Amino acid sequence: LQHVLAHKTGSESDLMEDVKKEAEETNRAYGVGSPVVVVDEGDLDIEGRLAVLQAADILLDTSINDGLNLNPWVFCVAHSQDMSGSIIVSEFIGSSFFLTGARKINPWNSVQVMNTLHEVLVMDEEEQRTAFRKDQSYVSTQDLGQWVNQNLNEIKVAASSDNNRGLEGNVVGTANQGAMMLMKHGIHHLNFDWVCNDFKAAKTRVIFLDVEG
Repeated sequence: LQHVLAHKTGSESDLMEDVKKEAEETNRAYGVGSPVVVVDEGDLDIEGRLAVLQAADILLDTSINDGLNLNPWVFCVAHSQDMSGSIIVSEFIGSSFFLTGARKINPWNSVQVMNTLHEVLVMDEEEQRTAFRKDQSYVSTQDLGQWVNQNLNEIKVAASSDNNRGLEGNVVGTANQGAMMLMKHGIHHLNFDWVCNDFKAAKTRVIFLDVEG
């Protein structure tokens, strides 16, 4: 089991010093001929990330809050030749919604994380490959230019007049094929001045931001 930890050079912290000490103790206890824990200094470029992920059989991402996390995407690209690998992702990252073959976990639930790792480690090879192909097939069809154009088109549609397009209701977004998604009748935007006044007068405020649409 090899751990590769990368961080920006010069961004030393007490936490990183503790990690290094733990790595040294682990290597002294279990390292036979070569270290089992490697602490890599500096940022990894895309080639380095692909190499590390290609050497890994399992991607375990326990991000607590990450809107657009591309690590699962890169993992799929790294294994595009052998078409194997297991993906375990946090349910709190935006990309987990699109990864139908990956296992979803709550990072705060350590028992669930442990059990999911065990399930993946003992998983039948054919079952593992089937799950991986689901995610790899989706990732391989995604194109950056297409994504940019789709977002620009959604902005143009949302900014255009609903009446001119024969639509009714407030536009809240578009579906995968570009079909307009509308709010129910009777729902209107809040009055801007009222919201500002209430916000300023409030003693306690809670703000919800939708990062993933």
